[in-house]
Amino acid sequence: MSEYAPEYTSNEKKQYLIKVCAFALPVVLVFGCWFAPWFHRLITSANCSGINSVFGLNLTVYGIFVGMPVLAGIVLFAVMGPNLMKSIKLSQHPLPGEKVLSKTKYIYGSQARARAYIMLFILSSTFIVAVQGFFWAKELLYLLLYSSVPSCI
Repeated sequence: MSEYAPEYTSNEKKQYLIKVCAFALPVVLVFGCWFAPWFHRLITSANCSGINSVFGLNLTVYGIFVGMPVLAGIVLFAVMGPNLMKSIKLSQHPLPGEKVLSKTKYIYGSQARARAYIMLFILSSTFIVAVQGFFWAKELLYLLLYSSVPSCI
């Protein structure tokens, strides 16, 4: 068995880049052309709206400080989690047969498991940030309650 993981060919690298751009471009366009203006309008009128008697400003602040880190953690775990678990189980990184973009040596044993555990810790830190975000949001809302929140017209 080779000491290095198999690399993508230059054609495969180009195809990979095209696929990533084909996915990222619509995401960036939707964010820039639809989500950002919508979110700006939401923020400017959050104190005047609500859902089921929940103050709109509460929903917005908790969504930013708690919802976004939780969502990021769920997406990252869904994308990276299975490979990290396989890497822990097999004690190897990169996984057998997995192609890499640049010349990468195989890592075996406790080094490979430690690398996977560190990545899992980094991924789980998004949930730690969400827990801390709960307290930040609570404090921010308390400060906003006693500051000059514009009244609804």
